[in-house]
Amino acid sequence: MNVIKLCSSISVLLVMGLPGAYAASNTGTVAVELRPFKLEYQAYAHVEPRNILPIRAAATGEVSTLTAVPGLRVGKGELLAKLTGPDYDADVAAARARWQAAQVALSTTRHNYPDFSTVQDLASADAVYKEAHAALTRIRAAGEVRAPVPGTVLTLNMSSGERVSPGTTLLRLLPDNGVWLRANLYGADTGRIQAGMRGRFYPQDGAAAIPVRVHAVVPPQTVGGGVSVACVADTTAIWQDGEAGTLVIAASPVQQLPAVPNAALVMDQGKWWVLLSDTHGLHRQPVEIGPSVGEWTFIRHGVRADERVVAVNAYLLFHADISRHYSPPD
Repeated sequence: MNVIKLCSSISVLLVMGLPGAYAASNTGTVAVELRPFKLEYQAYAHVEPRNILPIRAAATGEVSTLTAVPGLRVGKGELLAKLTGPDYDADVAAARARWQAAQVALSTTRHNYPDFSTVQDLASADAVYKEAHAALTRIRAAGEVRAPVPGTVLTLNMSSGERVSPGTTLLRLLPDNGVWLRANLYGADTGRIQAGMRGRFYPQDGAAAIPVRVHAVVPPQTVGGGVSVACVADTTAIWQDGEAGTLVIAASPVQQLPAVPNAALVMDQGKWWVLLSDTHGLHRQPVEIGPSVGEWTFIRHGVRADERVVAVNAYLLFHADISRHYSPPD
């Protein structure tokens, strides 16, 4: 019979080693054994953007001192570009004039208090002064475009000398925490995968493995079905967009499951069976099979340890009744 094989995206880690060969007794039966295993899902994975941060102009001006280039990794607060030109200079001058006027008004109001101004006048003049000062600070800060978070410059949407206005996207930044790992997993057991599961990412370049956690599980856009997982790093690892490698997700803790030789399994009418042998003879027993490694297959339901199953000519013995009543056509 054909040996049952897992899909290439699922692997089984046997913590006590792979099951070895078996030796059937004189009656052709072997004992069902409890064997330890740990089910893991393994698949090709790649790093892709989780979110992209657009960096926009906060003032009107001309781009100058452009230091950002695609692929450049920048730290928080690092200078990316400056805004200059007549428009920007005029806005700064107007904001400075309003601040200076508010400063004079506040000083006059304080000088006239309490003879010619009230507490309300003082509060109003102070509020105008603070707003004018804040506006001047904002326009000055807008002249220096800085990275709000550490990340990598993806694209530039302008060039040096170009005139921009408030809201114009100057560049796009991929934050260091703005990527995640994506992989598609296939197989009958992938329904067990859920957010929160732990695993490891092994980069293709041979770098050290990175602990990861399943952040989300969604159906992949594939004909074959399965699930798509998005994982985030459990450490401060810095990933590059497009980086690839192997993702391994631990689907279960080490557990003990009954195992039988592959030769003991019989497929009949879409179900798996074994032939149990006891003092009363042979009995057909339906089973739910699990992963198969080497010459052994794990059984989820249907048999217990130390029960004996037929492992020699199981298929012929299973259909012995049919053989006895079968007559070849004339």
